[in-house]
Amino acid sequence: MFKGIYGQPQTAMFLGTFQGASKLTGTIPSGLFAGLSGNYKISLFHDTFMDCSGLTGAIPENLFGKLGGAPQNSMFEGVFHGCTGLTGKIPAGLFGKIDGAPATRMFEDTFSECSGLTGSIPSDLFGTINGPAANRMFTYTFKDCTGLTGQVPASLYSGIETNNDIEDSMTDVFRDSGLMTECPANQYYPGSVFEEEWSGKVFCESEQRLRDRLPRTM
Repeated sequence: MFKGIYGQPQTAMFLGTFQGASKLTGTIPSGLFAGLSGNYKISLFHDTFMDCSGLTGAIPENLFGKLGGAPQNSMFEGVFHGCTGLTGKIPAGLFGKIDGAPATRMFEDTFSECSGLTGSIPSDLFGTINGPAANRMFTYTFKDCTGLTGQVPASLYSGIETNNDIEDSMTDVFRDSGLMTECPANQYYPGSVFEEEWSGKVFCESEQRLRDRLPRTM
């Protein structure tokens, strides 16, 4: 479909391209945006597949081409939001070689309501994002991803610095998902630079809930 498009992308290039196309069925073609290379742009994939509930199968590993560089505002905001038919694991390296300071809404709602996705989160999913927190940068990112399992990688946000002036940077990032944090009840996420943000917004697993999820032994 986009074979003739290659090179550096433009701002909002695929903003809402398939948004709301609930009757669109089948899998996302591998390499759909493979011709793209260079740096991210603002709102590049904002809501691209939002509410495409008829899409099925796994997210292709090379979907977003050879993109990289510093994060941009809303670059992947809502890209898969509501894609309930997508299945399988989130590919490592899905978002290319991200390197730089966080941007506003860069991953807000990215996988929210993708209940068919399974497995754990790749530890390098967000590349080497580093620097001060940005507003709503990871708000609702994995919300309602009930099929995701395992521990949240301790290094997932390790390069991001706490910024108490920024509100809602991590609000409900894992809310109602199948993921577990490593922190015990009533304590902060270990090693996280977001201790103050996470303490009220990412709920630690209690010892009882953790026991309930572990296989029973005779």
